[in-house]
Amino acid sequence: DLLAAFELFKLGDGGIELPLMPPFEDQRYLVPTEISPEKQLMRVEVLTWGVRLMKDYKMLPVESPSIDIEVGGERISVDKIISCKNHPNFVSPYEFFDVWLPVAEEYLPPINLRVMDNRAFGYTPLIAVATIKEYAHYRTTYNASQAEALGKEANLLREIMGDVVEEEGKAPEVPPPEADKGAILDIGPDHDGGSISLNIEVDLGSDIIIPIDLMPPSEQDADGALIYSNQSIATADRTPAPSVAPSGQTPSVYTAPSIFIADPSRTPSAQPTSVAPSVHTDSAPLPVQSRPTSLQYIQPLKTAPSGQTGAEPFVLVNPSAHADPSVKGDCSVKADPSIKADPSIKADPSVKAQSVNVAPSEASTDPDIFTEIMSKDASFTDITIAIPQGVIDASQTGEPVDPKVQKKLDKDLKRQERNAKKEAKLRKKKQKVDKKDKENAMKQVEKERQKKAKEQSKAQYKAEKEAKKKALQKAEEDDDSEEFIPESPVKPQTLDPLAPEEGGSDKASGMLGMWYGSETAGSKAPAETKSSISKLSRKETRKLKQEDENKPHPDDVLVSDWWSKYYHALGKDERLTRVFKQRNLPTLTMYEYELEKEYNMFRDLMEVIKLQRPDNELPSDFEVDSDDDDAHVGLFKGSFKIYPITEEMHKKAEKEHPALLFKNLPCNDVERVIVRLYVIAGINLTPLDFGGSVDPYLWIKCGKETKNDSANYLTRQINPEFGKMFEFDAHLPRDSQLQIMVYDHDLIGSDDVVGSTTIDLEDRYLTWKHAACGVSKQYIVDKENKDCWRDTIKPIGLLKKICVLRGWPQPTFKGKGSTLRCYVNGSEYKMKYFESNRAKKGPDDKTFGSDEHRLALYVIHELGVVPEHFETRTLFNEDCPGIPQGKLHLWVDIFPWDRNPPPPINILPRESQKMCLRVIVWNTIDVILSDENIMGERMSDIFLKIHLEGMKKQGQETDIHFRSLTGEGNFNWRMVYDFDYLMAEQKFVTYQRKSIFQLEKEMIKEDPLIHIEVYDYDIFSSNDLLGWTEFSLVAMPPPTKTAKECELSIYDTPDEDRISIIDKKKIKGFWPVYDDSLGERELTGKVELEIEILTEEEALEKPAGQGRSEPNENPTLEPPDRPNTSFNWFLNPLMVFKILIWDKYKWYIIGAFLIALLIAFVALLIYTSPGAMTNALFG
Repeated sequence: DLLAAFELFKLGDGGIELPLMPPFEDQRYLVPTEISPEKQLMRVEVLTWGVRLMKDYKMLPVESPSIDIEVGGERISVDKIISCKNHPNFVSPYEFFDVWLPVAEEYLPPINLRVMDNRAFGYTPLIAVATIKEYAHYRTTYNASQAEALGKEANLLREIMGDVVEEEGKAPEVPPPEADKGAILDIGPDHDGGSISLNIEVDLGSDIIIPIDLMPPSEQDADGALIYSNQSIATADRTPAPSVAPSGQTPSVYTAPSIFIADPSRTPSAQPTSVAPSVHTDSAPLPVQSRPTSLQYIQPLKTAPSGQTGAEPFVLVNPSAHADPSVKGDCSVKADPSIKADPSIKADPSVKAQSVNVAPSEASTDPDIFTEIMSKDASFTDITIAIPQGVIDASQTGEPVDPKVQKKLDKDLKRQERNAKKEAKLRKKKQKVDKKDKENAMKQVEKERQKKAKEQSKAQYKAEKEAKKKALQKAEEDDDSEEFIPESPVKPQTLDPLAPEEGGSDKASGMLGMWYGSETAGSKAPAETKSSISKLSRKETRKLKQEDENKPHPDDVLVSDWWSKYYHALGKDERLTRVFKQRNLPTLTMYEYELEKEYNMFRDLMEVIKLQRPDNELPSDFEVDSDDDDAHVGLFKGSFKIYPITEEMHKKAEKEHPALLFKNLPCNDVERVIVRLYVIAGINLTPLDFGGSVDPYLWIKCGKETKNDSANYLTRQINPEFGKMFEFDAHLPRDSQLQIMVYDHDLIGSDDVVGSTTIDLEDRYLTWKHAACGVSKQYIVDKENKDCWRDTIKPIGLLKKICVLRGWPQPTFKGKGSTLRCYVNGSEYKMKYFESNRAKKGPDDKTFGSDEHRLALYVIHELGVVPEHFETRTLFNEDCPGIPQGKLHLWVDIFPWDRNPPPPINILPRESQKMCLRVIVWNTIDVILSDENIMGERMSDIFLKIHLEGMKKQGQETDIHFRSLTGEGNFNWRMVYDFDYLMAEQKFVTYQRKSIFQLEKEMIKEDPLIHIEVYDYDIFSSNDLLGWTEFSLVAMPPPTKTAKECELSIYDTPDEDRISIIDKKKIKGFWPVYDDSLGERELTGKVELEIEILTEEEALEKPAGQGRSEPNENPTLEPPDRPNTSFNWFLNPLMVFKILIWDKYKWYIIGAFLIALLIAFVALLIYTSPGAMTNALFG
């Protein structure tokens, strides 16, 4: 780009006089001011973090690069990197220079970067260049106070990172401030011309109160207040202390010591507040503190002077007193030497030093608070007694303390102690009265609740008794008297929502007690349990009640592991949505793209600038990389801050190093970390095998360490569930690139690459958004809970780290409980806004952390940190550039190696459970008759086929009920199915080969459906399907007790009223079968079944054979009592004759036979009569 200005002059025939040429200086013409753009003095701060992924130059690796940065003719050079292979960061990342730049952005010159490699024998070739033309986003404004604050708070980063989770469940402990010892307060001259000194020990936050007797005044102001001059104070070796208090205590801000003068002769309204000290040090003087015009607050100090107990002296507190923690010097208060001191004042060597920590949450400028405190039995004499905070060193004066002064002090202390005891007694008495009233009120409420419960119990008992009586009468009338007696339809109502549930143990609220907030959903209602067991004996009642208490809730299995959070985030299971909402469980955030794309590539700290090949270098001089542009030779990590300055600031910077804005950065040394990669699943992987499938496995590389998981490849899985965790011991920034590749396993030949993706670990580790470990949405400290806090930094420490990295003041907390507030960068966050509906934490609740930590966690999420998540990364293959080859669901955790990382999360794929399903076919009723016998009668040869979804080849069928003339079939036939079942997902798991060319079986998940089909048996043709039905075993329509009640309407039962065989274990009843081949369901029969599900262990304990074969037990099945017509006609022809002809026409046959016999006799008689007569007549 060329920035230039041109002038065009028209020349006539007679010529024209041209304007004068601009001034010539340093072998060039100077641009006139009216043409040159307006400029201003700017400071350019440069953050040179390091270089990454540098390509080899002329067959040698780039080992020691250095960089030059040029803006507007000004250039700086950054020290070279010692070893780019081991530590590719620059030693000194902070640089700055001042330059005149145009005010208008369109005239700004580019930022030019030149990278050289320092090789042997002084050879430094130019290996990479970069040009930044648009850098308006680098422009900012300079704030001197902000720069100084950044310089102070940057030292806290290591301290904050040290706030590790050493023991889960404990509130963060705030270390006590370090004392500034050895401060000397020079009061003034004594009667011998010497000086009276107080040798004291001062803690951060302590306030020094000097009696008026020891401070000679110099003058009085207009209001009559005493003025003390020539006083100064400075602190030595001061270290800032954290502003967060332990759980249950008031947070404290540790301020500089303040000097207070207490006068017992003044009234409260006229009492002066504090002497305004001026701070003097050897470096730079601090601003003199302005003197307050009114007393702001009186803080009661619960300390015991001189080894006594119970005393409560008062200390004047000036909340506006602050000192610079970085100031070092001697702590001294000097009085006017011209004023004579009282010679009766002596030092007491027995007085011990004391200190006070001031709580700002209790401080207030409200005058009503001051009036209320001063109205108590506290006088300014009491305030004066607070002198034991200092130790009077008698060795300085060499004289003993005046006994009158000591006697007066002891007398006042004793009176103060008596007053404190009286107040303690009054408070204790008031607490007893309040406690007694509360207990009486609670007893009255309990009595009313018990009374209502008894009335409800009586009404319930009567209703159950009537229902039981009616059920018994109905059972006697029915043919099937073995059916169970239903429970009472009357449902109890809870009278008192605060009343404890009977048998409401922790186990009832969730499996292994790991869930919380599920008291209503996690256990059976006590009255309902009582209703179900009231028909049993006492012994059976106690046994059943104990079983119900120990029995987990059916929903517990849905959320028993980490995968429930994953499927909930996918939003494909409505049951998980319901359970997570009811129990307020912590959730995962699913990102549909790469995490860095969701957070602006984590450029909040620094930017990544592509380095290009110099124009005078050939592409062959650099390492060839097929998946990238030839001109791209590496990356530069850094940033810039450009802001206007004054000439005074420029001159000052020439003498001493100025305070820069680039101060809130972590250390750029080598950091050893633990990297954990969690690969959850693959999405739509590109098939590479014959038949459109892929056998995927993972190959991971971090630095020099690689992990190959080819031994655990998955068979024919386009959407595989990997459930793998890979852990690496890495050193940042050397091992900052994490490469993830998916391979396709092949039995013959080399494995093919499906695709790969790369993650920059350093960007995630350095960002203030805490992408190194997703922040959970709840601070759970219960180690038995699977959602326990798993970061190495607690929420308060994490919030402090964010404030340091963003250049904000440290957060402060005020209040307790629901009034707890947190102030961050001028914004207020209240606990009640985040936990308005959450129940208060009880004394024995060990699930959640302290209130301060929970509020800090809410604030962290409000600031926009990365929550607990998983991301979706697209796979690419260099053979098909730009074309996605599938996606991966994964996330990465990065922990400091020396911070005791938590144990990894178990994301292994769920294992199926061996189950056994037993189905007993008892009878069929009202089955349609599809055939017609030779006599013209309608009939059917009925039998049933039953199979499970995905296991049709393992289906079973009953024997045949021949010649059913009424649609009734009797079977007493048992079917046994063994299968694998995923309890949490409620899926059948099968392993099948879909092709004859497939060598290994692949895993298939199916819905838990059962298919029931009723057939008519035919010999010479295919069997006729008379009716069928199918339903889910976990959402079964409730069967009817009798065949008469069995209708198709049971399939319209709502989902919440359906039955799960997993919960009920055994179900018996009638289900209708239908024919919907014409588009509408038509009832074609009713089937009486008994369905029972058992685990593998239970099935071994209660064996049962198929059909009626041995072992024929559990229960024992007798041969069915079928009609005589039920047989196979081709195998029994005589029986066919008997049933079809003889039973119906036997009398006709007998009559016909007799008639035929008679006719034969008559015919024979007639035939033989002539011969017999002839023989008789003629011989």
